[in-house]
This record gives sequence, structure tokens and C-alpha cells, in this order.
Amino acid sequence: MLKLKPTLLVLLPALFAGNALAGTVEFCPNPREIQNTNGVLTVKTENGKGEWLGVLQNPNTSVTTFDNAIFYPANGNAEDVGRLRACTFNTTDAQKVDMRYRPDVQPDIPVRLKWPPAWEKKEGPFGLVYFECTSQELQGCAFEEAR
Repeated sequence: MLKLKPTLLVLLPALFAGNALAGTVEFCPNPREIQNTNGVLTVKTENGKGEWLGVLQNPNTSVTTFDNAIFYPANGNAEDVGRLRACTFNTTDAQKVDMRYRPDVQPDIPVRLKWPPAWEKKEGPFGLVYFECTSQELQGCAFEEAR
């Protein structure tokens, strides 16, 4: 047993570090942190692995406030793994713009909601169940990657 201790002392910190990175909680972006470059909206993800991306119809407008986020669960429950459709924001010209989470990764990254009570269950056409978050708290619409 004594021979295993040095190995465990080396492996345990590495295992905990990996788990800490895997569980990064993500949120819809803070409107004040969104960068507008000629109508292309970007902001880094919390985990630093990618970006949120959106495109304005009018590049001279800007994002003002958060509107909502939509989550599609695999089996109709808030606790299920599913897909985040987008976080939607209001603009200065009364339009709406979607920002997608890491759109460079295909298919969409599976996610799990971190604070299900903030997400209201709704039903769309053909019985499609989805969850909408309209929380105006900066970190109200929380989720994490479920890989």
C-alpha cells in the first residue's frame, strides 16, 4: 500500500482539476460584455473554450438588454440533457438578435440546466416541449456542458 501513495498523490490533483473544468457553469452573456464588430456579436464563454456568436441585421445598432433563452430537453424534462437554441437580446432599434453558444461545434453541444426553477416549461407546435428563461439576473439562465 505504501508504494501506491506517491502515485495517488500525483493522480488525485489531476483528476480533481479535470472535474473542475468539466463542470464550468455557463450563462447567457451579459449585454455589456458583448462585442460588436461591424454587426458581428461575440463574447467569450465562461469556460474559455469558445465564443457566443450573433449577427445584427443592422450593424449600426447595439444590444441593450437580455430577452430570453430557449432550451430543448431530450425527453421533455428540465433535468434532461438537451440543446440550448439561443440567448436572445433586444437592440436599440427594437429588433431581437440571437446569440448561439459555441456555434463552431457541430452538432450542438449537449447541455444540462443548472438552475431549473429559472426555466419555465412551455409547449410549442406539435407538442414540442421546451423551457424558456427570462430571468434578468446576470447569471439567471445557467447551464453546463453535458459531455
